[in-house]
Amino acid sequence: MNAYIQCCYIIISIFAVYPLLFLLKDDISNFMFVSGFSLVAFPFIMVWFYHGFYPDKKMEAIIGKMLLFLLFGLLAYVVFIVVFAVCLVISHPEMFKGVGRGK
Repeated sequence: MNAYIQCCYIIISIFAVYPLLFLLKDDISNFMFVSGFSLVAFPFIMVWFYHGFYPDKKMEAIIGKMLLFLLFGLLAYVVFIVVFAVCLVISHPEMFKGVGRGK
């Protein structure tokens, strides 16, 4: 099922996002906006896909599960950043000797 979702995302990207990115290749700020928008659009593509794949499910249930999925993803990202920062401080304390002190 994940392969089908990725195929939907790639097809939408090929026909909608990449032509826009090609047209905006000289304007870096709009290029970055469209590129970032394509990442933000992925949850909406997933909701659309799941609604088509499970037509008997209510849209509220699909959106709720997608929000739960995004929440767990965000939580995992934050935990990863905290663990990485703690490991960095433990393994290289000399990098942080001057942090917090004035000049």
